[in-house]
Amino acid sequence: MYNVKLDPDDLNSTRMGTFNGDLVYAQNKRQQVVMAERFAEQYPSIYFATWHPGKIFNNYFVFFS
Repeated sequence: MYNVKLDPDDLNSTRMGTFNGDLVYAQNKRQQVVMAERFAEQYPSIYFATWHPGKIFNNYFVFFS
């Protein structure tokens, strides 16, 4: 998990001075984790999960782009 605190007042990263793609990605991942936790509390009979895809080393984009 990225070590980024969730900013609930700027979920769309519109208040960011200079755009930082890594920070926006980390914020989005944090949002997904918090959202999954909240859904799991509200719907205990459903399993919710979120994860980081990691790096995928294949030729997918070579063949399908």
